[in-house]
Amino acid sequence: MKTYGTRRSRWSDPYRIKRKKTSILSGKNLLGLGLGLGILALGFTVLPRLNSTISRPFKSANIPTAGDGLTSVFNQWSDADSWFIISIPSRFQGQVIYGNNWAKSDKVIALTFDDGPWGTQTEEVLNILEQNNIKATFFWIGQALQMYPETARKVVAAGHAIGNHTVNHRYHRMSPTEAAQEVDDTAKMIYDITGMKTMLFRPPGGVLNNGVADYAKKQGYGIVMWSQIAPDSNPQPPAEVIAETVLKDATPGGIVLLHDGGGDHRTTVAALPKIIEGLRQQGYEFVTVPQLLELQGQD
Repeated sequence: MKTYGTRRSRWSDPYRIKRKKTSILSGKNLLGLGLGLGILALGFTVLPRLNSTISRPFKSANIPTAGDGLTSVFNQWSDADSWFIISIPSRFQGQVIYGNNWAKSDKVIALTFDDGPWGTQTEEVLNILEQNNIKATFFWIGQALQMYPETARKVVAAGHAIGNHTVNHRYHRMSPTEAAQEVDDTAKMIYDITGMKTMLFRPPGGVLNNGVADYAKKQGYGIVMWSQIAPDSNPQPPAEVIAETVLKDATPGGIVLLHDGGGDHRTTVAALPKIIEGLRQQGYEFVTVPQLLELQGQD
């Protein structure tokens, strides 16, 4: 199994568009006419492939549109493949985001899950979200991505937003090189496994002064914190207590921190249906973090 985190990863920009150069031949001979018809036929063959919403692995009907915070970026002529980037409005790039500056009438809230992907546990969360037609935001650890790549692909295929949460989930002060490794190697793993690139970053433990958040800011990430945190870390209370705490502390425009990975979080899974039902009874609608930021950025 390939390991990451030992050195800073360097790879070419997958979003660079390679343009094929063609020459225009003039003349009234049959060779010129045949070449022109050939180029026209190539256009009819390649362009539908580039625009297909059927053959690409992450272009299912469940993927949010660009207006929902997911911007499609089409790739090279060479393989006619396509990639996606989870984007945020420019005003939030390089900024710390808490989700508690809501000044709109919309009663929306974003559920976020940390420290995955985590195999069956994450897939149970996905099932609950699908049953309730909800999209959430998942912040991934590089080590967990190595263990559960198929689960990561399922998260993306279901249309959820994803964010970078470093390779090793460390809190200590880091050198610039180590901070870059933690962010860049996770970004590369996300891309290698899912074909996705994200502008969302959450520092482990919410630590903002150990070097890793500063590096992510310089790369243009939105530093996503939270407005409330569920008490679902060790020691874990019963599911009822987790749900009651989230429902009591919920605010419009809030970002809720839950955990689907990093250990046994079966009580979080058990609490999730109660959280969803209770928030809906309070009149909340569910959005991803990119959707929340787009709403917040609208005049």
